[in-house]
Amino acid sequence: MTSTSFIEIDYEALQFNISFLRKLIGDKTQISAVVKGNAYGHGIETYVPLVEACGIDHFSVFSADEALRVRNVLSPEAHIMIMGHIENEELDWAIRSGIEFFVFEIDRLENAIKIAREAKI
Repeated sequence: MTSTSFIEIDYEALQFNISFLRKLIGDKTQISAVVKGNAYGHGIETYVPLVEACGIDHFSVFSADEALRVRNVLSPEAHIMIMGHIENEELDWAIRSGIEFFVFEIDRLENAIKIAREAKI
């Protein structure tokens, strides 16, 4: 079976669009590039470095495995947030790696605090 479609990412158009948004919202507002679902099919390893080169330094993903893929192609200063569920076994890695995540249950919060204290973070 052959494919009849392809995806083309135009770096200059991406840069123009991000600059346009910056003019509307100002420099103090943080933009997070949501790159869950393999950057919506564009490919995390392809898309994330392009967006970072355009000045975006915050990336939102669904899971810890996506966070790891994003971390592997970003500069250390960039920020990553897991928007979906994170397993208890992944909390230690996320906290020690500086990955942001949502807390939905009190026991998750208590566990995260314990890990952060042990890591002296």
